[in-house]
Amino acid sequence: MGKHLLKKWTIPLLLIAVMFGSCVNKDYDLDNINGNVVLKDEVLTFPLGTIRYSALELAKRANFGHDIVVESDTLFLRYYTKLDLATNYGTLGINVFRDLEEDCLLKFSNPIFNCKVENKGNALMTFDINSMVGSKLGFDDVPLSFNGSPSCAIPVQGNQTVTKRFDRTYGDTHTAFEKMNGVGPDRMKFGFSHDGTNVFADMTALLPLTFDKDSRIIFRDTMLMNLASHQEDFDKYEDNVEYVEFTFKYLNRMPMGGMTDFIFLDENNKVITGLERASKMDKPALKGVHLQEFDSNITQSDKAGTMYVIFESSDWVKVKTIRSLVIKGTMTNGENVHILPSDFLQIKIEATIKGSVKYEL
Repeated sequence: MGKHLLKKWTIPLLLIAVMFGSCVNKDYDLDNINGNVVLKDEVLTFPLGTIRYSALELAKRANFGHDIVVESDTLFLRYYTKLDLATNYGTLGINVFRDLEEDCLLKFSNPIFNCKVENKGNALMTFDINSMVGSKLGFDDVPLSFNGSPSCAIPVQGNQTVTKRFDRTYGDTHTAFEKMNGVGPDRMKFGFSHDGTNVFADMTALLPLTFDKDSRIIFRDTMLMNLASHQEDFDKYEDNVEYVEFTFKYLNRMPMGGMTDFIFLDENNKVITGLERASKMDKPALKGVHLQEFDSNITQSDKAGTMYVIFESSDWVKVKTIRSLVIKGTMTNGENVHILPSDFLQIKIEATIKGSVKYEL
């Protein structure tokens, strides 16, 4: 996030305020206070900040690693290549799986391939797609089918440009992703020919963030939470801490839910073993929509909830060494979903410490 979510705790000032309130409420005699004061069963709660991810930011944090474009109500991953007309052969690298966090599983509902052909001559010409094949190491090649044919002819008038679209309806493009571990080919291979004399052609792949059921998107974010820098403040009361609780109040407008892992790191960015926690994030209510010959679902309303991370007194020796927090979100869907550009995930973070606080006057 690039900023401190946990500001310097002014513990002495907080304790004085709490002590004053405690004395008023518990009839302490201020004249008899000397030496040390122990405030029993005190609870200190303070906000650590609010983070908010738009659907576009979540796509970027999922580390797709390629252009992400927005058109109308759809987010697309974009891949591009110029076709080599000298060899009549072309390839388009996709490598979606390599770009993602480990264990992601994508089942794109409607991969789109747009072939643009520019006829710079004066006469009618035909650009023939002889084959379009998905290829992935360890899997058999998957040829696309154009209404039952492995090839497609694209007529182009003189001095005109034509863009031919291949998708779920015309091309069965989703089959290449279904048959390759649900994350698609590493590359698409194109064989083509033409009878023109002055031709330009390219291929653009657009993968809309619309997924068939049982897909899995994983994202990570690291936030600074430098508890170790407050050691001088902790010395006054750390032996009396009963528990430390972090609350994550979320507002989910993504059409998916799942598990959130909380991973705490020390000053060397190493995982503090024993502090790992996980909590479930519920998905919002969905509304069915019809998208280009197939059905999907979009978010109907926000879903509010709270996730808790609680550490007991026995964890305090590790908790006080926390320098940062990694939030790993695993979002899954039990039905087809369409992610809208307006979808978002918001998390408000608070911390609570309860214990007997010792303060030296």
